[in-house]
Amino acid sequence: MTYTVTRIYYRRLKSGRYYLSKLSGPRFIEVKAVWREITVALWEKITEPEYLQDEPPSPINQEERAWKHLLLDTSLWKDYRGQKLSDNQVTDEALKYIQDFMPPALLRILVLDALATAYVTKEEEEKIKHQCRVLWLGRGSKINDAHPMLADAIQAMSMAERYKMSRYDNYGQIPQKLATVMRLAAAMYGEMLDQNQQMRNLQDMAAREAGLRGASAQQAMENQD
Repeated sequence: MTYTVTRIYYRRLKSGRYYLSKLSGPRFIEVKAVWREITVALWEKITEPEYLQDEPPSPINQEERAWKHLLLDTSLWKDYRGQKLSDNQVTDEALKYIQDFMPPALLRILVLDALATAYVTKEEEEKIKHQCRVLWLGRGSKINDAHPMLADAIQAMSMAERYKMSRYDNYGQIPQKLATVMRLAAAMYGEMLDQNQQMRNLQDMAAREAGLRGASAQQAMENQD
């Protein structure tokens, strides 16, 4: 099973407040959470619209759903004696136990770090698009510092197109971020095909025009004779 681990460190100050850090330090306590890999199917559960609404759930509801559907284990359960998981979901009692932890900001950092593994940032998106252009429009050009998921995405697309094969039993099992990279790569591939078709159309038009000009010139010479 592929999983993600997120960590945060905290220390309670004399004032009663808490100091949070991504780095460990003297008298800091580590809080760790282990999460399932976010697949397309799990992402849909986290982001599906609220009941009878078309709008996505609020960030708070998304975070709660992430705790419910993605969490495998956490150090927050160290002293918890009840049932933690049922049907691959965190039980209501185990989730309530986590939500009572102080400070709540710590919980939000943990879950947002987990959710971030499913996103393609704007910078990544532009990098992927540029590298696809170099690969498919550069006629054999090579790229340096390729996006780590781009090769997997192109390989998966190639296997599906050529051999009707897939590493995954269904679309829902594909990691959400990889699915996004695949969609970007497919869009750029479609753009390449469109540009190639446009180029062929221009070449055909130029050939026809050249042929017409040649025929006109030949006709003019025959008329002079």
